[in-house]
Amino acid sequence: MNPMNILKQAEANMLQRGRRGDVATVFGTSGFLGRYVVNKLGRAGAQVILPYRGEEKHIKDLKLCGDVGQIVPLRFTIREDRSIETAVMHSNIVINCIGVNHNTRNFTAEEVNVKHAANIARIARDAGVDRYIHLSMIGADENSNSELLRMRKRGEDAVLEVLPKATIFRLAPCIGASDRFINRFGDHMRYWEPFVPYFLRQDAKYAPMLATDLGNAVMAAINEPTLGKIYELAGPESYDLDRLIKHIHSAVKDPNKYLAMKLVRTPDAVARLMCKVGDHQRQPFFGSMELDYYNSDQVPRKGALTLKDLGIKAENPWNFIETMLDRYRAYKDRLTVPTFHETHVDG
Repeated sequence: MNPMNILKQAEANMLQRGRRGDVATVFGTSGFLGRYVVNKLGRAGAQVILPYRGEEKHIKDLKLCGDVGQIVPLRFTIREDRSIETAVMHSNIVINCIGVNHNTRNFTAEEVNVKHAANIARIARDAGVDRYIHLSMIGADENSNSELLRMRKRGEDAVLEVLPKATIFRLAPCIGASDRFINRFGDHMRYWEPFVPYFLRQDAKYAPMLATDLGNAVMAAINEPTLGKIYELAGPESYDLDRLIKHIHSAVKDPNKYLAMKLVRTPDAVARLMCKVGDHQRQPFFGSMELDYYNSDQVPRKGALTLKDLGIKAENPWNFIETMLDRYRAYKDRLTVPTFHETHVDG
């Protein structure tokens, strides 16, 4: 590339950053999804405040998402209003990526997904923020079979009650380098040999999306009239969960072993007992609330606002998924592993 063109592009980027002027507070950046949001905001030139609990080392890599001084880590305590006020006092954009799928030793899921979500929204309202974005889950409904999805709906209602102009993003399972969807099943099948317990609903429909599309959606929501609207964000295609799990299994198993991995259907009562045990683990493979959630359809409802309404064309996640599965393959000849579309047969 011509050096002059590089200099012109760098100058244009600097001018764009100089015009931006946004200050965004992003809660939950030490988790999986927050980093994709911070990356997009940083590249757009916004100053980003990163409230964090625990140690700064968990988010220090996010400083690379912007120039020197542009990404600002800030230690906070979610149970202290003053701490949250300090985090949002200079911001015109607040994004809440905090959410848990099971109870932890320090917080219950209800406390995090409902009580603290509403409290952050209330404090953001009192601080006069222009844009507030709250992340939820596709399928959130008070009549859902899943306690987690009912809880997420209560969280949405609590946020909208105190801040009616908030934008709600309901997300399908997101795919990324450290997600807990593809990695969860790949890791499970890689190390559970020779039999792999399999207890999810076979006909559940999933429309996984790339986590980078969430970052694009956040930027669109900041610039478009999205106040008070609920969006259901998902990938471009829906897939049968049973077929998806079986493909991960076929990609991970070692065909040269005498006892190759076998998928074993687990009775519902046994599965729920296993999940009860998982409730007492720090990082459970599955918790009780997650079982019913993963057995629910993860696709946008008919007539719902989607990525398309934000002007975003969802990327197909499968090329990335194939790359992710490579780390779990235990044998050398990986070129013979079929892709998902070679093994997928619509039923």
